[in-house]
Amino acid sequence: MPVYSDNFRLANNFNEESLIAWHWTIGSQWTCQNTEQSDLGLNGFDEFGDTWGTWVGLTIDLQDAFGEDASSLVRNNTDARRKATIMMQGDHYDYFWTDKGGFDYDWNKTTSSDKALTVTYGSATGSNCVKDIVGDNADHVAGSGIALARMATALSMHLLRLSDVYLIYAEAILGNGSSTSDAGALKAFNAVRGRSVSNYTAKSSITFDDIFSERRLEFAGEGDFWYDFVRLSYYKPTEAKARLAAQNRGYWNGLEDYYKGKTAKSTVTKTVVNIPESNIFFAIPFPDTDQSANPNLAKDPVSFDFSTISF
Repeated sequence: MPVYSDNFRLANNFNEESLIAWHWTIGSQWTCQNTEQSDLGLNGFDEFGDTWGTWVGLTIDLQDAFGEDASSLVRNNTDARRKATIMMQGDHYDYFWTDKGGFDYDWNKTTSSDKALTVTYGSATGSNCVKDIVGDNADHVAGSGIALARMATALSMHLLRLSDVYLIYAEAILGNGSSTSDAGALKAFNAVRGRSVSNYTAKSSITFDDIFSERRLEFAGEGDFWYDFVRLSYYKPTEAKARLAAQNRGYWNGLEDYYKGKTAKSTVTKTVVNIPESNIFFAIPFPDTDQSANPNLAKDPVSFDFSTISF
C-alpha cells in the first residue's frame, strides 16, 4: 500500500498488503464485531458513549523511538507511521470525524466543529491510540456501508501484512551475520522504511538492530513486538531482557496545564518507570499441580534418538 495509514482504514479492510486478517462485521451475534475502539478510543469519540480509552497512552519509549517528544508542542513528523499509530498534541486527522471537518487532537479543543461530540483528554504520556480506531458513525458508514453499533465496528485486524514478510526476509538473509549488503535484503528493508520516512536515503547495509527497530515502528500497536523479544530470547536471553528493562514506561507530570498554556514547558517533568529484569519471563512455568503429578517436568530435557522408534 503506498500510504501506510491506509492499511488501517475501513475502506481497505481487504487490501492487497493484508495477507492474513480477522475480518469483522456488525450484527446481532456478539463476538462477530471488533470492540477495540471502545477500549482504545478517547472517551466520547463516537455517538454511543462507549469509548473509554482516554487514559490508554502509548509509552514515552515508543514516542522516543519515533523521534517525538510529548513535552514539546512541535511535531517532527519525519515518520508517517508515528501519526498513524500515536495521537499527539497538535495532530489533525482528516480520516476521523470526516463529517465534521476532521479530528484535532488538541487538549484545548474538546468538541467537534458542530459540538456533536465531546472528547476527554488525560493520558499520562500525552498520547492516545490510532490503530483499531474508526471514528464516528459517519466515518463507519463511509468506510463500510453499514452503521456503527455500541462496542462494535467492522474494522479488520491484520495479523500478517506483506511488510512483515519483507522484514522477515531481510532478517533471514542477515542470519547470524553482523550486517548484510545483500541486494534482496536491502530492497525488502528499504521498501518498508522508505514508504513512511520522509526524505529517506536507502541504506546500503543493514544490521540486526536496524531490522529489530524497524519491526517495532512498522507494527507498533499490532501485537507483534512481544514475539520479536521471545524470538530473541531463544538465543540471546540476557540481551532480550536488557532491551525490555531499558524501555521507559513512565509518564509526564504537568502536561495538561502546559498544553493549555497555564504553565511553562520548564514545569513539565518526566517520571521514568522501568521493568526490573527479574520480573521479565519469556515462558510460562509448568503449574505446580502438574509438577506434583509429574516431577520429571522440572528436570532438564534428555536427548532421545527418535530414529530408533519403528512404527
